[in-house]
Amino acid sequence: MTLADDITLHSVPGPTYAELLNTDRFEVPDILRWRAPWPENLTRNVPRERYLSDEIHALEEEHMWRKTWQMVCRVENLAQPRDSILYEINGREYIVVRVDETTIKAYPNTCLHRGRRLRDGDGRIGRIRCNYHGFTWNTDGELVSVPTSWDFEGLVEPGCMRLPEVRTGIWQGFVFINSDPDCEPLESFVGGLDAHFQRIPLGTWSTAVHAAQIVPANWKVALEAFLEAAHVHATHPQTLTGNDPCNSQYDLFDNSVRIITPFGVPSVMVDTEPPPTEQRKLDGMMGRKSTGTSVVELPEGAHARDTFADIQRGRMHRAGLTTEFSDAEMTDLQTYWLFPNLLILGAPRGTVFRFRPAGRPDRCIMEIIGLAPPRPGSEPRPAPEVTWLPEGAQWSSDKRLADYELVDQDMSNVYASQAAMASLKDRPLLLSRYQESSISYFHHLLYGKWLGGNA
Repeated sequence: MTLADDITLHSVPGPTYAELLNTDRFEVPDILRWRAPWPENLTRNVPRERYLSDEIHALEEEHMWRKTWQMVCRVENLAQPRDSILYEINGREYIVVRVDETTIKAYPNTCLHRGRRLRDGDGRIGRIRCNYHGFTWNTDGELVSVPTSWDFEGLVEPGCMRLPEVRTGIWQGFVFINSDPDCEPLESFVGGLDAHFQRIPLGTWSTAVHAAQIVPANWKVALEAFLEAAHVHATHPQTLTGNDPCNSQYDLFDNSVRIITPFGVPSVMVDTEPPPTEQRKLDGMMGRKSTGTSVVELPEGAHARDTFADIQRGRMHRAGLTTEFSDAEMTDLQTYWLFPNLLILGAPRGTVFRFRPAGRPDRCIMEIIGLAPPRPGSEPRPAPEVTWLPEGAQWSSDKRLADYELVDQDMSNVYASQAAMASLKDRPLLLSRYQESSISYFHHLLYGKWLGGNA
């Protein structure tokens, strides 16, 4: 038994997640029963300066953002040769371009002549041309034209002045870059996380919606609002008849965290006299604010967990996935985090969150990417353009994100936390030993491994 098992068994009433798996109508895959060894010596005190300080913001940029793998887009954003996107992080921009069917490259978005930005936006490109003096490169990074080449004799010979490349990689349909030439391979960085996406690979899924906005908060404040389930009883009380965040299972491993929250069972925080009906459980699972009507009406005698699983199983089968999925796979919320800033709600949900700093410690860019399963016999979906919402707008105000009312509730915590963080600047934040262990592990990796204890 791991320390995680011990904490769960002795501090939370109700069945553990492992016990719930034993009630499944179908065979449960080993990966759901797997438990990560519990890391020792995780901090439970977090200095507030980490969310406020210009110095720490600069240290993160120097020691982490310039050296870690980070997701820049989906492969469908670069579906055809010459498709390109721009990726920005802390004022640094990169051109990410598909060179051919098998090759994606990335270059700093700056001219090697006088430093002008080479590209001003996403789109199909034949060549990369600087609009200042006309220096031109092909998508493979080779300098192909200097209009006044006679005046640069010896400086722009063939083969010289190639655009410097940064490392690129693809995992589960996500395109990554790393500007550190000595970085570990992406496969090693992802580590054991890949095993969790073998039964429903997201590489075959595609982007259905992509929305973004500037958030007036540190990127870590925004990320951490989604990196634990302990807040659900206070922030999302309308869901508690249909899920049990207090009995969520946390696994901390490699550069990742897995959080599994059981659905179809009422929370231990809910008054069980009288116990919630199966209809109320299903309404809680759907997660919407109460409107007085149910999204799905349960037939007489049906069980919420079974019905929800059958609905999702049907979606997967229509997408060409014929595996006999367990109820747990189809029902329970599996949240995966990959260091530093990528959150994935595993299939069948397929929602992705990305958080990155916007040039200063009290602002970040937050994005929601909704993935959809493949449509057998249909053409691949073209990647949608990013919809930029006004700062402070509710995510559900975009009709394609109308079901994201829970995220709007989460954002109230993000705004209020950043606004109040400096009010007691010298008092560290306190993390619970298990239900916020995911945040402890995040800080362990960021400030222990990457910043070497410098913050």
